[in-house]
Order: sequence, then structure tokens, then C-alpha cells
Amino acid sequence: MQIPTIFSLTINQSELDDAMRIGFCYVRLPSEALIQKIDVCMQTARNFFGGSPEEKAKWRLKETLLPGERYEGYVVRSQSKNTNTVEQIFFEPDSPFGPYVPHASSIQAIDDAFLNMISLPLLHTVFMKAGLSQDDYADAAGNPACSLVFQCCPLTGEEKNKIRLNAHKDFGLITVLYFEEDGLEVNYQNQWIPIPHKPGHLVINFGNALELMTNGCCHSALHRVTNATDNRVSMVYFVSPSPQRPVRNYINNKIIAETGQLFFKQQFADYYQVDH
Repeated sequence: MQIPTIFSLTINQSELDDAMRIGFCYVRLPSEALIQKIDVCMQTARNFFGGSPEEKAKWRLKETLLPGERYEGYVVRSQSKNTNTVEQIFFEPDSPFGPYVPHASSIQAIDDAFLNMISLPLLHTVFMKAGLSQDDYADAAGNPACSLVFQCCPLTGEEKNKIRLNAHKDFGLITVLYFEEDGLEVNYQNQWIPIPHKPGHLVINFGNALELMTNGCCHSALHRVTNATDNRVSMVYFVSPSPQRPVRNYINNKIIAETGQLFFKQQFADYYQVDH
């Protein structure tokens, strides 16, 4: 099985069919300038995760947020049935946080490209392919909630296939991934298939919300990270339904969740708890 490659300006229908069936695809980065901005942000992540516990603790997520405060910060997540941990620093792209404040212009360029040049055009094409209308797409994609996560999967030992990030499905519409260290795998027909780094490309995977909205026409794939390389750092850009709108199965015209925020909370609770 080969992971399809989609070119954002000219989407081949056969490649699109494969991407919707598998749940994953590559997308070529649109410019060298964007690649350079990504490199700056990835190096910032490596420096941050390689720093002292005391330095990282300065940016730790608050346990209790006041009304109006953003959900942003540094966390260490433990995975169910597994002693492995994942370090993350996350924020909304329109408000860079912590060590990313000096790189606000790079974050803004990444946000614009990932959303307007890649995610929304691909989402539109998926909706049209599923036989849905322009109004359905506008309703589903209107005012999406976007978040940017830099994460580090620390080395867990010498065993090559040791699980570093448990198998799970993403909860949103589309997830845009950038990484340089291998280890990502997708489950396809009950087999784990590696998705290696492809220079000059992003990896896209479709989330649960999109699968439900299209009544299964677009697959949300189970995926994981194995112990392939040292301290694997990745950038993850989530595009999720609007917190203010219902999440709807547009083919059956059935409401899945009363608001996108409710859907987010329900799905996120299980995000690191799908074992396979």
C-alpha cells in the first residue's frame, strides 16, 4: 500500500480516492519560504524540549483557567496502559505562546498556508467528492477552531517497535503534520504501514469529525508512533469544527453534537486512550 501524494492546486481524483479510503496522504509544501519558516519553528521546538525541566515549567499549562483565558501551555501527558510520556507545547496560531512569541510572523505564515492553502481547499474537494453541497461545506468549514502543537516523543529504549505514542484517531476535521524523524504508522486493513518523512511534504490525516460528517465516505485512520528514532519532534496543526456550531452528518442530515465544543470535549477525552 502506497500513501498517495496530493498537489494542492491540481488534485488527481484517483489520489483523492486513495486518500479518503486510507485516511492519510502527503501534500507538497507550496513554497521554499514556508519550508524555511517551518524549520525555524521546528528548531525552536527542539531547543525547548531539550531544555531544563525548570525552564519548561515556566510555560506549564495552568490547572485552572479563568474566564477568557486561552487553553495554551506546556504539558507532559502519560498514556493509558503505557509508561511512555509525550511532551507538548500548544497554542492557538493567532496568539503564539512562550518561546514562539519571537517567531510570530513565521507562525502566522504557517497558519495561513496550512488553513487557507491546504486544509480548506482539501476539505472542499472531499465534500464535493462525497456528493455534498457548497452550502454543506460552508456550514462545516465556517469559523473552524485551529490549534498548533509541537510535541516530542522521548526515546523509550532499544526495542525498535516500542510504542511511543499509543494508537488513536484524531477528533477534528483535518490534521496537518510535519516531521523529519520516522516512526509514524497508519493502520490499514489490520496492518501497520509506515509513513516515512518525505522531504518538502506535509502529511495530512482526516479526523473523526470529517468521517462522521461525510457518513464514512472519508476515513479517519488509526495511527501511532513507534520507537524508530531519537526524541522524535513533530509539528501538528489541528483544524476542528467551529465551537459555536452543531456537528452534523450532512448525508443523513443528523446532528452528531449540539456544538463543536461539545464534540471536541467528548473526543479529546479519548484522544490518548485508544489502544491497539
